[in-house]
Formats: sequence, structure tokens, C-alpha cells
Amino acid sequence: MADLQYWLWLTSRKGLGPVGALTVLDHFITPERAYYAEQEDLEVLPLSPLSKKSLLDKSMEEPNRILGDCDRLSLRIITFQDADYPRRLRQIADPPMVLYIKGRGFRFDEEVAIGVVGARAPAQVSERRAERFGMELAAKGGLVVSGIAEGIDCCAVKGALKGGGRAVSVLAGGVDRVFPPKHRYLYEDVAAAGALISEYPPGTPHRGEHFPPRNRILSGLCLGVLAVECEPHSGTMLTINHALEQGREAGEDPTGKDASVAAAYEAIRTIPGFGEIDPKAVGFGSTIYANKPGDGSAREQAASCQRVVGAWANIAQEYATKRYRSNCINWGIVPFLTQDKDALSKGCYVFVPHVREAILSGNEAIKAYVIREGQVKEITLSIGGLTPDEKKVIAAGCLINYYRD
Repeated sequence: MADLQYWLWLTSRKGLGPVGALTVLDHFITPERAYYAEQEDLEVLPLSPLSKKSLLDKSMEEPNRILGDCDRLSLRIITFQDADYPRRLRQIADPPMVLYIKGRGFRFDEEVAIGVVGARAPAQVSERRAERFGMELAAKGGLVVSGIAEGIDCCAVKGALKGGGRAVSVLAGGVDRVFPPKHRYLYEDVAAAGALISEYPPGTPHRGEHFPPRNRILSGLCLGVLAVECEPHSGTMLTINHALEQGREAGEDPTGKDASVAAAYEAIRTIPGFGEIDPKAVGFGSTIYANKPGDGSAREQAASCQRVVGAWANIAQEYATKRYRSNCINWGIVPFLTQDKDALSKGCYVFVPHVREAILSGNEAIKAYVIREGQVKEITLSIGGLTPDEKKVIAAGCLINYYRD
């Protein structure tokens, strides 16, 4: 208990922060030795005058208050030098010196812990995706790590709990302070099935300036972080940046950007054999459909211009010239043919599963699915006769990549 008092004394010094506390530990080895340091002992430390002055305050009133609150609330305290402090967290640039935990204990270094973060006011489809991801991850034994705020955070946590799994919420205030207030019951559920974690002692209100440093802990506990929906300048992007700096896997759910894209993926899941498809395993590009493309003086430039705007395919009944078709191939645009001219319309999606294998193996008929307004129709595509080199060019992405490889 005495050792713990010194840790709480160190972490309650004004102006010190995690990096400053780590500097103190590097010099004095233990918080107890830092506590008994005199002014001349502190002069060599690269700390601000405020931090050094705070280290000369030897009052134990605040540490004793924190210990009393933790005892009353049945909270656990883990310090940076404890054996069960997560190794993943210890390796980040600014690890928290102390963690306050309400709920179960976890061996984070042995957990498949994935952070799920996102906007506080997301689209409904993003909320559903976050909840589904949380549920599926938990059902497979993974650990969902998030906050507990409005939007994506609480959806992911609710999904994990609905899946009968566990969730950890990392907070920007004391674990006894419910924020937002309407999530009181969710707080209780997370504490029962998982854990609430914070570097802030009980009684600390959730403040805006606490959220950015909170995010480094969230990503630091995880193997990777998934952003379901986010804006370029947001707390979610701060978490992603923390994850990248910490060497974690970081990614964004492609369905979180556009409701029509998300609806298309939901439709794909209704196709037999694709019920569990991961959006990240599906490429996404644009295409054009025309009866007989490639006629006209600009045909040599047409393929390159399409590629610039993300074209992956043409779909036609026939091609006007061999040159236009060759240009498409050289730019990595698949020259599909179809006889089902009524199946395609502006704004629809065409899902072509296993297309790379079909092209390389020279399949005459390629099964595809047209998705429009949630409805799915199966069609047949073909690519005509491709030479072995043409197949390799398409598989490589373009002629330049083919020669590079």
C-alpha cells in the first residue's frame, strides 16, 4: 500500500504528465526515491519549473483520497512497474504510469484486442456495421476495445455484449463518472462483462482535453484499430494516427463513407456463399456500360482518362475497334462483354467474385451479379479471347506494372 501511495503521489503532480513521470522514473528508478528527493536532486531533470515545484510538494492528502475512493468503489490500480501492466502499452512513447480499472482483469498481451472507433453522429448504416463487427469479433473470442461515447463507440460495445463477449471501454475521466449520463446502464454492463479503464483517478470529470491522450491508450492496448466512420480532422483520426505511430494495424471500413456502398455490400451478403464477406476483401472501382464503345478520334485517350477516375472495367456488347480494347487492357481495365443489355443501368453496382482467377484461367463465362436498390440479379460476363500476355497485364494492374514485374 505504501508503494502505491508513492505512485499516486507521482501521477498527481501538476504539470508533470506521463512523459515527465517517465523522466522522473528513469532517473530515480522508483516513485518512493523521487518522493524523498530534495531540490538539488531535481535540478538535473529536464522538467519545467512547475513540474519541479510540484515534485517538492510532499503532501499525501491527494494520494490518500484516491486510495480511499478506489477502496470504496472496488477499483483495481495497476502501475507501470507491475508485472500485469500490459507490455503493449509499456512500449508506446508516453505510457500511462497508472491505470484505474473497474471490472474484470485482462491479459491484454494475450488477447486479440481490436479497437473500434468512429464518429459520434454516424450514418445509421455505420452504426449497424459497428455493432455487427463488435458482435462477430466477440463471438470469435476477440476483445472489443473502444470508448463509450455516442455513436460508433457505444454501437461496437453493445455489439460485443450482444454477442456474449467482452468489451473494454477506455475513458477520458474517472471510471466512476458516467459520460454521457444516459449510458449508465451500458457502463454497468461493460464493468460486469469486461472492464472500464482510465489513467484518471476516480472523481475526475470527462473533459475535452482528456480525449486526445485517452486515444493513445485505446490504440496502445490493441493489435489494430478499425475506424468505421470518421472525418479527416477528428478524434477518430487522432486514434488512427496513434495506432500508426505505435506500429499497430489501422484501417477504415469502406462501407462507412457512403450509404449506397454499404447497401451494396449488404446485398452481396444475401448471395449464397458470401454471407460473411469482409468489405475489405472486395475491391471497388468505377465502370462504364455502352453498346459499342471505342469509336471516334479520342479512343486512344479514352482508356487513360477512365483510369484516372478509377475505372476498373468496361462492359459492352461489342468493342468498336481492337485498338480501343487493347488500350483498356494496357491500362488494366477489364474489357467485359455481355448480351444481357437490360440488366445494367446508371447507378447500379456489378459484383464480380473471383475475377482475377477467372481471367487468368481463361474462363469463357464469368458469373456476376447486378445490384440495384437492394435487389440482386445474376448475369453472365465474358472477356472474349485474351492472349496469355493480356491476361498477365490485367492481373498486374496495367502494362507498366507488367513490365516492372
